Amino acid sequence: MPEEEQKNDRKKVIDAFIEGKKLDAYAEHRTKEMHTCWACGAIAYKRLSGVVVGARWLCLPCMRQLKEALDSIQDIEDEMKFQAELKKKFD
Repeated sequence: MPEEEQKNDRKKVIDAFIEGKKLDAYAEHRTKEMHTCWACGAIAYKRLSGVVVGARWLCLPCMRQLKEALDSIQDIEDEMKFQAELKKKFD
């Protein structure tokens, strides 16, 4: 029985090693299709699409946040101008 257990343990170790090598080979094969988001570090692949902005990749959630921020810049600038005008009036 101890010999049988040793053989089973060896087989499990070898199987785990082989699975690890298969996973490494798959990851190496798919690395060309994977991109890392510049803002959050997420891996952009099939489930999480990415967009190239200049020379950098952004995932779609970060792209949406960036778009919302850029859309609100005009409102922020208008508010700053209004505050500056109020400050000039009261000074």
